[in-house]
Amino acid sequence: MIDWDAYFGAMRTMRLHPLYEELAKHLPEHGYALELGCGAGQGAEFFADRGWTVTAYDIDPRAIEATEERLAGRPGIDVVTADITTIDFPHADAITAGFVLFLLDADGFGRVWSKIREALSPGGLLLAQFLGPNDDWASRGCLTHSTSEINELLRGYEVLHREEVERDGKTAWGESKHWHVHHVIARVPEPSPTP
Repeated sequence: MIDWDAYFGAMRTMRLHPLYEELAKHLPEHGYALELGCGAGQGAEFFADRGWTVTAYDIDPRAIEATEERLAGRPGIDVVTADITTIDFPHADAITAGFVLFLLDADGFGRVWSKIREALSPGGLLLAQFLGPNDDWASRGCLTHSTSEINELLRGYEVLHREEVERDGKTAWGESKHWHVHHVIARVPEPSPTP
């Protein structure tokens, strides 16, 4: 389905997705982030550049290698080879799951989604992307979510940014593709002060 060698080759020089700049508007000065599916490390670098500590996870050794090369010598970065459906997440101030959740099967997604909510501290931020049912990759077995399903997933979060994009375009490695993506930034509400 995905040409992973071509993907990682392209990702090494690809710019960070603009959704991270939207996330930056809401980030506190310091914190601890989890990057789920770190790819070539641009997201982990985004946090490191802001003085955050970050643990970057990926199951693919090519991703781990690319991230380690990108962030060599940077303090506060932990790069971990892991299947995110099977590990426990530490508590974090931000979690990013960019272009990774749709690669999970339904059971794996359910486990990861629950663990994200459990790991996020009050006030914690989430960046996530979901494929809509009109995306070309729906026919290739990628997990999709309808608008109403995403509404339900985000119940209990404060939604800070939400955008649905449907357009023809290309993949990172240049293959033509129809995209249908929901881009989301949400926050766990702070507890109400006791009277």
